[in-house]
Amino acid sequence: MLVISLSELVAQLKTESLLAKALELRGLSPAVVTQSWHRHSHAYYRVFGFDRPLYFDEHYPDEVPPTAAREVLELLESRPGFGEIGDYRYREIEVGRQALATLLRIRHQGKLDLEDPATRDDLRRLLLLGARAVEGAEALLDRVRPEVALVNDAMYVGIGAIFEGALRRGIPVIQWLGSPRDDAFALRRFDLESKRVHPFSLSDATWERLRQEPWTAEREAELRADFEERYVEARWGSYYNKPLGELLEVEEIRRRLGLDPAKKTAIVFSHILWD
Repeated sequence: MLVISLSELVAQLKTESLLAKALELRGLSPAVVTQSWHRHSHAYYRVFGFDRPLYFDEHYPDEVPPTAAREVLELLESRPGFGEIGDYRYREIEVGRQALATLLRIRHQGKLDLEDPATRDDLRRLLLLGARAVEGAEALLDRVRPEVALVNDAMYVGIGAIFEGALRRGIPVIQWLGSPRDDAFALRRFDLESKRVHPFSLSDATWERLRQEPWTAEREAELRADFEERYVEARWGSYYNKPLGELLEVEEIRRRLGLDPAKKTAIVFSHILWD
């Protein structure tokens, strides 16, 4: 099993270390991949007995692959839009989409000015780095040959190359991430067909099965109790949600927002952070 741990965020390192150890106790043999220049990850994994991490950056080629260098130059000289950049692939890996997502995350911006020279320079750097990461991911996967992989953020430059590279080899990847509850996290198994599906979403088959099941008073009460536990009760599970929201009845929401009860109301909610 390959544990892809390319972050230095302490909370993430703690969770991934615990997950790796739990999986080891269940009989798996986790191989942890970090970066050689990390300061904290080595120490955390050492505590849990993983004292021989693999270093992803040491699998990168020394130079940008000539094919990628030529393709990226031609792409940026064509004055591409978001669509053209997002469609760029190197060895079938979505390097363009990863570069855009990474730059938006770094800048915390809702949009990028593709005519801005600094933005174009940053995209060029990320596209070329992404191509090197693809080569590095291939070398890493050839070395480890995992049966399954574990990841948190999956579609940024670097880590995205391992994520997609594994899926293209038929290796399932489990993504872990925070959940709508503060006392739990979510797990989602991906394959190549589902790689672009949001981890909180339901498959078509699951959604269709749920649609066919009756909505009972017991289920309504269970749903209500879940909301109250997260937004009303003073407990750890509602530590973050409670100060930011309150549970309101439909009539009160309509009154506050001035909604016409005779009309249908659509609520548009974005699950996207910044990229």
